[in-house]
Amino acid sequence: YRHFQSFLKIYSQAKFYIVEQNIKNIKYFIEKDYEYRFIKEKLVISNSIEKFNKVSFKVCIVSTPSLPRFEILNKILDLNIELIILEKLLFPSLSFYKKFDNKFLNFPKNIFVNCPKSEYKFYKNIKYIIQNDKPINIECLNITDIGSNSIHWIDLAYFLTGRLIENSDRFRININELYRSKRQGYYDFTGDIKIKTKKFNLVIKSSKNINNLQEEEFLLNNDNLIIKINEQNSSMLIKKDSKDSVEKINVPYQSELSSKYLESFEKGNINLTNLYDSLLIHKKFFVAFEEALLKIKNNNSNFSKDYYLT
Repeated sequence: YRHFQSFLKIYSQAKFYIVEQNIKNIKYFIEKDYEYRFIKEKLVISNSIEKFNKVSFKVCIVSTPSLPRFEILNKILDLNIELIILEKLLFPSLSFYKKFDNKFLNFPKNIFVNCPKSEYKFYKNIKYIIQNDKPINIECLNITDIGSNSIHWIDLAYFLTGRLIENSDRFRININELYRSKRQGYYDFTGDIKIKTKKFNLVIKSSKNINNLQEEEFLLNNDNLIIKINEQNSSMLIKKDSKDSVEKINVPYQSELSSKYLESFEKGNINLTNLYDSLLIHKKFFVAFEEALLKIKNNNSNFSKDYYLT
């Protein structure tokens, strides 16, 4: 719905094609902010992607949960679409990523993954002030639903250091507790994630108590540069050369970003990670995740292997 709001604001004369099993869901969200009777003329709603196979699209957003996304991606590749944006996590388990081992190199170049921090102005500014010739250390603390949301911080670390993704990059995951996600059929966990590459060392730690959430923090250390960001408080502290400065930052909503993705893509300067690079990151993440699950399984005879992340 936030994607829809963004495009509606900029492309008010466009036609919107929506695949949704329950039209009441669409009316419910739209009627919070608009009069549905004025909006419905812009909408073509169906429960089937195939019904849109003769339409040419500017952009397609795939914002479903992760389990059906592989099938959906294969279907929309047959459509005429300028720009495709997939929500994270791409797919829910390692088996899906292995299906791409021999085929995804030939995928179209117009598919990107919605890890939007690379489109935030203040992170783009940080990218240009860090010393890229020296590894940076990053800590992300108190992350909510770390299984689902850590990919944002992992993607950001690669963005800040030039997206140099190599086979030698090491991902390690420690799971303290598995719990059911808000999305039915999916799980998440508390614990920590450590990633070591030639360009950065990244540590991501979850909230200790899923019912008593603390504010998330981003800490970056690079030679004589220290940066501390609290997105919830819209604040950034920069320490450089023994000088401190505190800045107010603007953390954009998704309803502000989506239309800008299309504008940036058409100008050739979109900052979202393309499907090829994101698949490499996701696959490394799920290899580490399933290794961590195996440790739990070995200590728990009642363990189920169907732990999907979304």
